[in-house]
Amino acid sequence: MRQWDFSFYYYLVLLLACAFVSEISEAQIGVNFFPTAETSYKDSQIGFPESSFNPYQVHEIRDALETALSLNAAGNHVQALKFLREAFLSNRVQEGFYNETQVALQKAIIDIEKGQGNWEKVDELYSHLELMYRRLYDRNPHKLEDGLREISAWLSYSLYALQIGNRHQKLHQNYRILKQRLEIVEKQLDKDSGADNFKVSLLSEKIFILERQLYPTESNKNSNRYRNWWSVR
Repeated sequence: MRQWDFSFYYYLVLLLACAFVSEISEAQIGVNFFPTAETSYKDSQIGFPESSFNPYQVHEIRDALETALSLNAAGNHVQALKFLREAFLSNRVQEGFYNETQVALQKAIIDIEKGQGNWEKVDELYSHLELMYRRLYDRNPHKLEDGLREISAWLSYSLYALQIGNRHQKLHQNYRILKQRLEIVEKQLDKDSGADNFKVSLLSEKIFILERQLYPTESNKNSNRYRNWWSVR
């Protein structure tokens, strides 16, 4: 019996490492919005007006984003961030507080801040990005789950790799997000027999791991069903 208990907890430790490694890698690598140093950029030597955006005029956000890419590639990170934030404000005035263009701009800002190692700022930006996803995709479960997966990946990375922020708060936030993601995927599974069963299992395991950290007494009551599940597998 003792040997079984040891094997169970040894497996649990391994599962903890494996369950979060994919999310940690995803948050660490992220989506690279910006070109490499070798990328050609024609606007890198052009001066820009001190105030290049008027929130009450129509602007091409794509041009603003491309300009920011060029500035960042040239090493002018501060100006690139300023340009993106002004574009963000302009778009908010034109299109309202929440739209998909702002998601693209927010991700670009996050990418610059990541490159500068401003992790506290990145953490703050991801919190706002979560709010944007929830407001934009409250009636689009598939897109909401994709967005929440991105937030969950960051929470895992910031918690285990960077160790920033309040650990207990981050565990609760990630637990809440994983539970919602599982609910979305299970509903999709009921509608579509070809839905991802593996994702359901993976999310369930991650939730169980967090439950053991947040609610150790209650989670021990459920340990037998996981032992049986693993023994079957």
